[in-house]
Amino acid sequence: MHDLLKWFCIPALLLLFLITSCEEESSPAIGLEDLELRFLSVSIWANLGPVVSPDPILCHVDMEIQNTNSDQALTGLYIPDAAVYIDSSGELLGEILLTTYWDATDWDGHLEPGELDTVRLMKVEMEERPFDPPCDVAVYLELWVKDQSDRSQAFTSESHQFICAY
Repeated sequence: MHDLLKWFCIPALLLLFLITSCEEESSPAIGLEDLELRFLSVSIWANLGPVVSPDPILCHVDMEIQNTNSDQALTGLYIPDAAVYIDSSGELLGEILLTTYWDATDWDGHLEPGELDTVRLMKVEMEERPFDPPCDVAVYLELWVKDQSDRSQAFTSESHQFICAY
C-alpha cells in the first residue's frame, strides 16, 4: 500500500508543479495614454447651396497616430465620432459620426510598439443635420480614440473656421 501511495503522490506532485509553472504571466494592461495624436489638417464646412441634403455638414480630418509604448501593441483601435464645439464659448454644437478613408490611409486599428500610422477620416452623412451650421465661427473638434475594451482617450484639435458655401 505504501508503494502504491508513493507512485500516486509523486506523479500528482509533478503534475501540480507543471500546471503552476506553466501559468501565463499576465502583463500589465496597456492604457491609451501611450497614444500620441497629431492633427495634420481639419476642415469642416456646410453646403447650403440651392440643392441641400438633409445633412449639409461635411468634415475631413487627417492625422498621425503613434503608439509610444516600446513593449506592447495597441489593438482594436477606432475613432467613431467627434464632438464639435464653438471655440469662443466651449459650447457643444453636436456630435458627428466619422468613418475612415480606407483606400487613403494605412490605419488598421493596430499599432505595434513605436508604430506611426496616418489616419484620414470623413464625416458620415446622417438622416438629419446634427446641428445648425455656425457659419464663419471658429470651432474645434474633440475626437475620442477607443479600443475594444471600451477604454478611450480624448484629443482636441486647434480651432478652425466653420465655412458655409452657398
